[in-house]
Amino acid sequence: MSLRQFLSEPEENQSSGSSGTWSGFSPVLPLFRRIPPERVGLCGEYDYDGLSKRVEHCFRQHCCPDDLLGVRVSQRGAIVLLTGRFSSPQVKHELVALALGVDGAVGVEVNGETFFPPLRACGLSVPASLHQAG
Repeated sequence: MSLRQFLSEPEENQSSGSSGTWSGFSPVLPLFRRIPPERVGLCGEYDYDGLSKRVEHCFRQHCCPDDLLGVRVSQRGAIVLLTGRFSSPQVKHELVALALGVDGAVGVEVNGETFFPPLRACGLSVPASLHQAG
């Protein structure tokens, strides 16, 4: 039986094999059917570079084309990589903020400097002691 046939057959058919070993994998199979957020393409399909393509799409929707000249978007897992020259520091910060807002992005690396979303954006609270000056 091929992997494609195995994944497409209902569970009751999968576990009825002669050895019965497939039934132990049934809780794990849904994990293999989901696409990791950083691998989702523009139309919801699996795309190895899906995150970078969705970030580029977001940039084209929200930014002036002149601001994007010389900026290259790629990804390393769930980290968005922005390389090149930015027309201004404000444009750089705007692009970082937009990239962090794309589903699946856990951080943005700009010419070697990495940015992560604030802790409160992840549903975590920052202890009051950290807000005070040392």
